[in-house]
Amino acid sequence: MIGKKIVKILVKKIIQTTEKKLMMSSGAFKIMKFFCVGLVLSLFGVTTNSSANEIKRLEKCYALFVKERILKTNPLWIQVAAGTLTGTDACMRIFDKGTLDSTGKISQSAGVYDPIGTKVLSSFLEFHRSQFEVKEYFSKFPSNDLAVADVIDANEPAYHFLYSLFKPNEPFSNTLTRSFGLKSVRFSSFANRTFSVTGINKTLNVVFQGNQTTDDSGAVTVAALPWSITYVPTGNFIGIAPESRLNIVTHPPTQDSFSLNRNVNEHFGSGVIGTQAYLIGNNNKPGPVTGGVTSYRAWSKNLMSDLLCRSLPSLRSSDVLTYVKIDSTLSYRKGISCMQCHASLDYMAGTIRDVRNASVFRNNNDPADVQFYTKVAGSGTFPSTPYPEMEEDADFSKRPAEGSLHYRSYDGTLVNESVSSLADLGQKIILSNDFYACTAKRYYRFLTGIDADLSDLEDPFNAPVLSIGKMNARNQVINLGQQLKQQQSLRLLIKSIISSETFIHPDAGI
Repeated sequence: MIGKKIVKILVKKIIQTTEKKLMMSSGAFKIMKFFCVGLVLSLFGVTTNSSANEIKRLEKCYALFVKERILKTNPLWIQVAAGTLTGTDACMRIFDKGTLDSTGKISQSAGVYDPIGTKVLSSFLEFHRSQFEVKEYFSKFPSNDLAVADVIDANEPAYHFLYSLFKPNEPFSNTLTRSFGLKSVRFSSFANRTFSVTGINKTLNVVFQGNQTTDDSGAVTVAALPWSITYVPTGNFIGIAPESRLNIVTHPPTQDSFSLNRNVNEHFGSGVIGTQAYLIGNNNKPGPVTGGVTSYRAWSKNLMSDLLCRSLPSLRSSDVLTYVKIDSTLSYRKGISCMQCHASLDYMAGTIRDVRNASVFRNNNDPADVQFYTKVAGSGTFPSTPYPEMEEDADFSKRPAEGSLHYRSYDGTLVNESVSSLADLGQKIILSNDFYACTAKRYYRFLTGIDADLSDLEDPFNAPVLSIGKMNARNQVINLGQQLKQQQSLRLLIKSIISSETFIHPDAGI
């Protein structure tokens, strides 16, 4: 192998000769310089252990961020190989291609949006979609109700993470406190959309069902009242911006006065949690609940998994002794093991007591419901009642939206915070350590492939036994979570992981 000093002399000679013979412009010469350096380094394989690691760091992050293999003629690769740029800094330059400007878009030049930036955005969208228990809400509806996708974007929960990730100076905590919805910014939207009904494409023609009339022969006709819809943006994904669409229910069916004048794109506060898509995907009981037999437990269970990385049972047996009611008519309230889950799920679900759907109809040829959720989180028209003292409460949905955030943290701390609304739930979650440790765990796995265990290790009955390697990964993630809580920057979190030895040698010590 030729020594590095000899190669530098050779490269310098090539550049000097090329510059004299071709009399290049400064821009063209700079490109040729990178090409020559890359060619020589590639031919002679001149790398040190340090530069080899930095090249590996760059190649790995490029594959994760862009979903492509970086070429050795890429200026970033050449600079890292030459030792003039660290792999971490090169990775962050690639990441920064996804940065959003004041309009919520990535950068563009001469009217062309940065192609690497679009790939970076799409890669992180895919990653954040993957962290949710329910990635698509379509499974909640019959196959003939897919038209909801034309009005409500299933990716909106992920957009809230992306907005915190790529919007400069956006605190990460806003992911759960943002009071407005988000939409994708697309390069080429289409006014006319189609959707598939049992494999047949139809033009979306959503209407409201009007009054019925009956003619002399007894035939019933239902008036169709067209609905002017502002659709979910489509086209090339180039950014994220605040949601501005208003799709107001102006003529609901006569039996559905609840939906009148409601915006089916309404956001209910608390960032991710308050999106229509998150409500749709994590609820299968539209309508008021009683707080006993029926409750929005699926929503609570998925929220704890998605945002806190807490699995069930989420409480120790000693935590729920006071909640056990031997004489209860509800079987789950009689058992300690049952209440280890229900004391978390049912209490949290008290913050959304009345989730309903706005019913509209597509057309006279296909009058199936199109479901859009609207919400009343406890109307407060009835007085508060200690929950869950009542077995079955017909007025549960009419009482204030009171609940609690109740679980054991990864470090064994008992969290038991009263919550008065959906927005208040988001505020309480961002004060916890678990939200940040959970996010760090997701990124750590995405970037290193290592899934850190965040179980309650002090639980006398359910604590896992971790190897030295798994304990090391756990401690790294917890430390990263603490940094994220303090710095409020997902970018710095990513940089910390990429710059670590674990990023390029994930198997060491595991």
